[in-house]
Amino acid sequence: MIFPFPSPSPSLFLPLPLPPSFSDIWNNTWYPKAKDHINTEKTWYVVDATDKILGRLASTIAVHIHGKNLATYTPTIDMGAFVIVKRTQKLYRRHSGRPGGMKVETFNQLQQRIPERIIEHAIRGMLPKGSLVEHCLTT
Repeated sequence: MIFPFPSPSPSLFLPLPLPPSFSDIWNNTWYPKAKDHINTEKTWYVVDATDKILGRLASTIAVHIHGKNLATYTPTIDMGAFVIVKRTQKLYRRHSGRPGGMKVETFNQLQQRIPERIIEHAIRGMLPKGSLVEHCLTT
């Protein structure tokens, strides 16, 4: 086959190399890495839960455990803090639905019956569901 013009060389279509001083000024978003957030660098909070409403207390603790209070929050990385909750003198009520079925017990009675489940259950319900949250609650 005869071409009227010379065939183009492949080197004409290669991109030109960029100078070494060139940097992409538009794509410079910082994304945190999991190795940058080690459990030993997490902050510790001690919360006194006396005279606090359980749901409001649990939502505040959930924000700190998940790390949403940080400016560098990323949902795919465990960036939260460790939280210790002190005991309370709260009353917990439940009703069976039958007449006279109101059950009232104190925090200590419920703690003996179901240890470490009162606040953990409330916090777990306020965190997003997934394996990262399971990791946050177990560490």
